[in-house]
Amino acid sequence: MSSIRKNTVKRKKNVITFAEKLEIVKLFESGKGFTAIARATNRPESTIRTIVKTKERFLESVKSNALMQGTIVTPYRDETILKMESLLLIWIEDLTAKKIPLCLKSIKEKAVSLYHDIKRKSNKENIEEQSFKASNGWFSRFKKRTNLRNVKIHGEASSADDDAASYFPDVFAKIVEENSYIPEQIFNVDETALFWKKMPTRSYISKEMDTMPGYKVAKDRITIMIGGNLAGDLKLKPLAVYRSQRPRAFKSININNLPVYWKSNTKGWVTRCIFVEWFNECFVPEVKQYCEKKEISFKVLLLLDNAPGHPIELNNMHPNVEILFLPPRTTSLLQPMDQGVVAALKSHYLRHTFEQALKIVETGSKTLSQFWKAFNILNAISNVAASWKEVKQATMQAAWKKIYPHFFASNEPPDSSQEPISTVLGECVSLAHFLEIEVNYEEMEELVNCAGEPLSNEELIKMQSLEILEEYLEDDSEGMEEENKCFSTKGLAEAFSNLELALSTIEAMDSDEERFARVSKSVRENMKIYLQIWEDKKKSTKQLTMDNFLITL
Repeated sequence: MSSIRKNTVKRKKNVITFAEKLEIVKLFESGKGFTAIARATNRPESTIRTIVKTKERFLESVKSNALMQGTIVTPYRDETILKMESLLLIWIEDLTAKKIPLCLKSIKEKAVSLYHDIKRKSNKENIEEQSFKASNGWFSRFKKRTNLRNVKIHGEASSADDDAASYFPDVFAKIVEENSYIPEQIFNVDETALFWKKMPTRSYISKEMDTMPGYKVAKDRITIMIGGNLAGDLKLKPLAVYRSQRPRAFKSININNLPVYWKSNTKGWVTRCIFVEWFNECFVPEVKQYCEKKEISFKVLLLLDNAPGHPIELNNMHPNVEILFLPPRTTSLLQPMDQGVVAALKSHYLRHTFEQALKIVETGSKTLSQFWKAFNILNAISNVAASWKEVKQATMQAAWKKIYPHFFASNEPPDSSQEPISTVLGECVSLAHFLEIEVNYEEMEELVNCAGEPLSNEELIKMQSLEILEEYLEDDSEGMEEENKCFSTKGLAEAFSNLELALSTIEAMDSDEERFARVSKSVRENMKIYLQIWEDKKKSTKQLTMDNFLITL
């Protein structure tokens, strides 16, 4: 019996590392035979033959998935699936930024359509034979690979969580009471997409822009982040994120003198890196200065939603700032900036823009088409700043009614002098009619609430092939500043792969094992700081909770 048990004990699998496989391939390419390599590496000859036979596939895996000290080789995956998943992530993040609801079914359907479109555009044959199915198993692995967590799906699409919205105001009031926060110390910020050059769809200006070749300016977006405190007496300087750091309109402009904090990335989104930078360099100094001026303690409660760009580790970044996250799916119900403040900003923006157009047209110096063609991103930023100044303190205060009714139950109601958004929109309609633009109140309201349409497969594929980036460079090439050196996830991955390959090559030539162990340990110790940077960058681009993807906040 004991002999049977002994014979049935499974042999421990001897895993081959990246470095060892690379060394085997190198030995083979240097002219050594399978038997010689097997003796030199103490591996079965069949294993050596298999590694050499599949070297192309393995080297591709190393190129895209190399780890500094990995022990398990990433299996080969269809290149089309890899491309599809990267575009799918962009699509999910874009919908999240636009606050368009998502569900598991829509994600799967988008994955399948992207896969087949990429196949067709790459002119690969046998699409049916290599067909991709967005199964539950694939989705589970996709979640794990991209760090999408806490999946909660409610029916076909996610909706606001009424239960959480009903109990959270009590939780919020308790936190405020226990920490003795006063209205001046309680803040909220929120991002919104501003389509700065979009006109009512029925206007002839809009139709003219649609027929123009190249980049569609009506789809051009700035992400604006605004915020303020419960007292309503501090409206934070807006953050603006655009697709270009120095558009042509900024040719002779000092960015530091703009009435907004100006940031950029190719998607025009508030990323985790941008938010952290804003938090440390803009929010903290501005609020600290405000508290000193008011002669109150610098201790702050910052209320945030669960957007992908809001890192959960913010609570550890400053001892005087406490971060409180709203429950998932409650943004539209509770978040103060979503309770009329964003809409007020956009309404004032439209009124400012139409007033400027009417003034120019009435002087006869330009037609409406000429004005709109000359209207640039710098004009838009100026209008955003002017519009933000017009949002009244009463509007800022009233926005907190839903999340903090306890405060208004024991305090005087906000000043009734706030200007209703309906009044501003009505003025916009009147101004549009003077400009002979065909629009009604409902269409103007839709323009204010425009979140943009989901990215099509064509747009996503273009984004991957850098066609849009090339359009940006052609359009905004004047006045571009030389970019500073910066780390990239891809560059660091390649660097560590090359480092491991170099160490493996030296190890094969060094007969003094103790010397090599000492040197390689020193190299890895000295590279730890860069390894940490790499890990941080990977987390900043991939660590997004699935709550943020499958729901409208």
